[in-house]
Amino acid sequence: MQHASWDAVPVSDQVGQAAEVAKLVRVSGSVTIIRANRSALDAKRGDLVHLGDMVQTAADGAAGIAFPDGTIFNLAASGRIAVSEFLYDPSGTSNAALVNVIQGTFAYIAGKVAATGNINIHTPIGTVRIGGSAPSSGIGILTLAALTLYGVRDMHAMGGDAVLDNDTIDPTDQDDKPHGKYGTYVLLSREDPSQVLGVVDNPDIVLVLRAKGSQRNISRLHLGKGRSSNQLTGRHFALS
Repeated sequence: MQHASWDAVPVSDQVGQAAEVAKLVRVSGSVTIIRANRSALDAKRGDLVHLGDMVQTAADGAAGIAFPDGTIFNLAASGRIAVSEFLYDPSGTSNAALVNVIQGTFAYIAGKVAATGNINIHTPIGTVRIGGSAPSSGIGILTLAALTLYGVRDMHAMGGDAVLDNDTIDPTDQDDKPHGKYGTYVLLSREDPSQVLGVVDNPDIVLVLRAKGSQRNISRLHLGKGRSSNQLTGRHFALS
């Protein structure tokens, strides 16, 4: 098992040095990388992200984070995201990633880790688990009171070259087969990860998990024909 497997993101195996598991492929406005030792770096395109790092965007900022398996995370303005785990073996079947979203709006495109294991996105309100062999992408909007999850049909709507060329992302026929060629995400209770709150394998379904104290209330909405969550990607993730 290894942490990363592409030439552009070398693995750091030195004792005491966190592995380099991703890189910034898009940076717009003010973006900061906060290392595990609390040191801060004004981020630029091409900077590496280590395990334990937090990527933080200012009110004018946005960032695209690429992982070696083809997974992409886009973070909109005033957001914070941390990479806690990334285990990827191209020939393995127990790959795993753990990303903590502390605040803000994010979008993801799941790569090979989700197809051969799972990606967990922890938030203060609930945990999103992504898995399955079909391509999957979505948007999450995290506020103090709610987590809203949208599926996305057109993965290329996530913003220009933040979508890397790789053999795991194939958006063809998404519109023709909306219920067939689409990955699955599961919404789990943060307090009890064994408790499944909702399952979505249709990009037209929106899940809204609302928090009030220790109570959680989930709503399941249907976007309906002619309404597309891709409009959200254009509004939140126009990385220039």
